[in-house]
Amino acid sequence: MAALALTLAACGGDDDDGGSAAQTTVTTAPAPVVAADMVAADGSAAGRVTFTEEGGRLTVEARLTNLPPGFHGFHIHATGKCERGTPAFTSAGGHMVVGDQAHPTHAGDQPVVLVMSDRSAELRFTTDRYTLSDLQAAEGRAVIVHALPDNYANVPTRYVRRPDATTLSTGDAGDRIACGVVGGGSTPSTSPFTGDTTSTTTAGAPASTTTTRAGSTTTARAAATLNCQTIGFTPNSEDAASSVTATGLSCAEAEAFVRIAGRQTSSGGPAQVTVEGYNCVRVRSVQEPLPQAFYECTSGAKKVTFTRS
Repeated sequence: MAALALTLAACGGDDDDGGSAAQTTVTTAPAPVVAADMVAADGSAAGRVTFTEEGGRLTVEARLTNLPPGFHGFHIHATGKCERGTPAFTSAGGHMVVGDQAHPTHAGDQPVVLVMSDRSAELRFTTDRYTLSDLQAAEGRAVIVHALPDNYANVPTRYVRRPDATTLSTGDAGDRIACGVVGGGSTPSTSPFTGDTTSTTTAGAPASTTTTRAGSTTTARAAATLNCQTIGFTPNSEDAASSVTATGLSCAEAEAFVRIAGRQTSSGGPAQVTVEGYNCVRVRSVQEPLPQAFYECTSGAKKVTFTRS
């Protein structure tokens, strides 16, 4: 929200000298904003969620893409890690809680999101269940979209005596299909929200993202690191790139890069090689129990690491 300047004119009698009335200018501070860039379970971009704090409340705005049509659970989870796997994004832990809470009164419980037939969704609501400082805990926080709707533990007594443990924990929202680290960065882009932009800067340290919203600037934490899939090169052999991680780009982009870089490296490969604009350095290698080389590839704020066997 832009800073608001309020001008007050002092009341008084006529000024015989023709002077103007005294004026006082009051300037309000811009509302702080953080954001989470969402990624789907396949590594593709899935939109953005922003959090704006003002007057002791948070306004949550989500614009999502690349998701299945229908209603989906939409929560804040306890840990700021979005690691792909089977199942995906379990690294984010359970719902964020503040004190002793059970679903659907977890601090991280939120309204379901309705994805339209074009696989996009927009949602905006205001909450006082948590604050910006709750989102910026040391362990980080994650925004999760689930495969199924959240029933908010609303199981009528005509069906069962009481909700079971799963319902009280998650609202039966099912698998996690998209995840975003609150305060996690991204490559330079324009936010889906009007008036917002993001820019990535480096100064001898991991990239950080600054979100600007109509005059408000908040510098977020370093870009999130994603754990991506193993890449095989030759069927029925041990040639593969494992332990693939991506910082500042999606897993889909990182995996496509590794398919190329992996063919120019090997367990005993070059100490340094340039691939697709990335500078790849072999940081170490081992021979037991399997010959492997560990590569770190960087291109500006983007980084991909992998183990070549």
